[in-house]
Amino acid sequence: MMQLSVSILSVPQPLPLRVSVTAFHRPLGQGKWIPVPMSVHGTQGQVYRVSLPVDAHGGEDFEYYIRADLVEGTSLYWPPGAPERTQTVVVMGGPEAPKMS
Repeated sequence: MMQLSVSILSVPQPLPLRVSVTAFHRPLGQGKWIPVPMSVHGTQGQVYRVSLPVDAHGGEDFEYYIRADLVEGTSLYWPPGAPERTQTVVVMGGPEAPKMS
């Protein structure tokens, strides 16, 4: 699993935004986006977390972006330019454990 945390800051503080935050992921460059709702973390209502299943794509590279939908009708995206431009995750195997004889 890969855990993501998103902080959404509003002005004026400390009023929390009323917002719905979703992470979208898919195999690198192909397929439909899989939405995963992000949950509120903490008491201020401004930090959202989600765990993306790295193994969901067969151990292959994948991409993701995050969308925050504000009650006022505005949507915020990360990275900037999403969903056309996304964040890429390159999945690499770690060193294999030595074999015991």
